[in-house]
Amino acid sequence: MCVFALFLIGGVLSGEAMYGTDWKYISIPIVAFVVALVALAIPKKTRHFVYIPLAFAIGLSCIMISNAVYDSKLYVAEDMQEVNIVARTASESILAKSGSDIFSDEEKYYTRFYVDEIYIDDVQLNYSAYVIIEDEPEETFSVGDMLFIHGSLVVTHHEKFSTEWAQSRANGNAYFVVAYNITKLTDGKPKPVESVRQKIKEYYHKHMSKESASIAQALMLGDKFGFDPQLKSDIANSGLSHVLAVSGLHITALSAALYFVLKKLKLKPMISFVVVAVITFLYVMLCSFSASALRAFIMGSVFNLAASFGRKKDNLTTLAFAAILILLARPTAIMELGFLLSFYSMLGIFVLAPPITRFGMRIVKRISPAKLRGRGVAEACAISLAATIFTYPIVAYEFGFVSSLFMLSNLVVLPYVMVIYVVLLVVTLFALVTTLGQCVWISSVLTLPFYLYVKFFGELPHSAVSTLPLSVVGIVLFTACALFASDLNLMPRRKKLRRGMLLISASLVAEVAVMLATA
Repeated sequence: MCVFALFLIGGVLSGEAMYGTDWKYISIPIVAFVVALVALAIPKKTRHFVYIPLAFAIGLSCIMISNAVYDSKLYVAEDMQEVNIVARTASESILAKSGSDIFSDEEKYYTRFYVDEIYIDDVQLNYSAYVIIEDEPEETFSVGDMLFIHGSLVVTHHEKFSTEWAQSRANGNAYFVVAYNITKLTDGKPKPVESVRQKIKEYYHKHMSKESASIAQALMLGDKFGFDPQLKSDIANSGLSHVLAVSGLHITALSAALYFVLKKLKLKPMISFVVVAVITFLYVMLCSFSASALRAFIMGSVFNLAASFGRKKDNLTTLAFAAILILLARPTAIMELGFLLSFYSMLGIFVLAPPITRFGMRIVKRISPAKLRGRGVAEACAISLAATIFTYPIVAYEFGFVSSLFMLSNLVVLPYVMVIYVVLLVVTLFALVTTLGQCVWISSVLTLPFYLYVKFFGELPHSAVSTLPLSVVGIVLFTACALFASDLNLMPRRKKLRRGMLLISASLVAEVAVMLATA
């Protein structure tokens, strides 16, 4: 399963690298696939390795077909083409600050939101659009309303290995509209999932402070639309960005709470599994099927299923299985920041946390040989360090800095954040059932210490440290080095060290060569 996932990813990356190139170059991987398939299929001893070139071919085919279908459905238009649009409002509208004008110190504001079900000259577009308009529109509108928009349309073009483009595509967004005027045509009704999502946001923003509502919205739904940029920067500098993306921590907490209730009801294990799987799937749907939430749902379901049948779970196999399912359905997820950070952090925890924990336990045994005080701290530090090491290349590639406070934040603040999440989950569900939205106010009190922490530590001079720039090749090479140094490599320690240094040296040379070639 792990090897299949590895070569599937290799095929997806190769297909993305060839996007936009001449079709004759596609013959190179096809010939390589045929040669590898024949070379492995003929000898009896290697026939069971035939799945390796097949995995590569499947990944290559998935990404190329996906890109071709996406491009064929894209509305062909010149950039900044002036158009008349009829569309349905797909999100709440946010009034944001755009800075001051170059000719004056007066601050400018703009309203931004998403639309779908777009029509231009009676032709329906297949994707949604991100709309901005200066100041506030004269008419107010809400999710589901039909609008007439006059403005300029820009098509979001495919950029190879762009995390921003991949995320926009995952959201179904392919256009950018600068609106000159907006008129509401008819009142509409939001879709069921949109209705629940909007009701939750309404409760938060009505009964909580602006900052607390934004934190609660991101923590509960993974929705950072309208999030204050400065607060987002402070959270990133504090090393706590991962708590605002619905992932394993959230799904685990939700599943544990459900299993606790179902156990009290004395339901059979299989019935409990089905109930938990359905509810967590609906929750992932509420979170717009983000890659991190999908990964957590798939892995959690596999673990829960294994527990229901009394089978032993395998972390790496389950992680690989989740990656395969997501990439087969959405191959461009390999470029989504949420997918990369989620999978890399889990991979780091699975392969690097055990050796780091063993090293930490040596220190614990020297300090407290009898009672082993500090075991929990050693394990928490190992998990935090392992996840940070493995996600380093992704963070360096995308942001160019890492937090210097990740260890402190994960040890001190992360457990408290999960308390906030559990309370928020309970009061939000209670508010939806009883329509007593005032009860979410208690979450505003709980989020205050978190807000004060990130504001203080996130604005310290050296809370973020600049990193060396990395390319896509550098990410792959860094990953190879990290896996070589992990427990997956069964070489003797000295041989691993010698060959590891050679691998690191070769990786540095290759990365420098790639950066010079692309400069």
